[in-house]
Amino acid sequence: MLETGWQAFQDFTSTYANGLHSFAELIKIIGAFASFYALLKLRKIEHRYLFKATIPGLIENIGKSLSLINEGLLEPENNHTQTQQALNHLLADVKTVQRRVKGDSAIAAKRLVTLMRRIGFEPYFWQRQIVRELTGAELLEIYVQASGLVRLLANDLDGSAWSSK
Repeated sequence: MLETGWQAFQDFTSTYANGLHSFAELIKIIGAFASFYALLKLRKIEHRYLFKATIPGLIENIGKSLSLINEGLLEPENNHTQTQQALNHLLADVKTVQRRVKGDSAIAAKRLVTLMRRIGFEPYFWQRQIVRELTGAELLEIYVQASGLVRLLANDLDGSAWSSK
């Protein structure tokens, strides 16, 4: 009985060898696409996890920098060093946000970094180093744009709590 079953299997494979080979190749191709799709999904999950894990801390850090900048706007003579330090921290946090988010939040972060470079806080390497104090209007513009970024990040974080995609 076992020998006839084995013989039937050998007959089947020899008769349909080309078809089975083609079927096996098709299964390998489908498996490769499935692996690629799983890799993409895993990266999306990783990005979503990093977003949910790091953005609350970044929002808090940006908020602290904004409160220090606000104090610098109210009393510029007494808080110059503190304001410069807050601007440095704000720039570092906004650059981190820019790498971690997409969409409107990324655009707002890029706009804020561009603003800070344009007014001379962190010039590009080909620009002349501008050593001067920022005016109250420039600080206010940075404060307003950073406040808008915080709101966008908070909205994105709230939206991600509702989204399962």
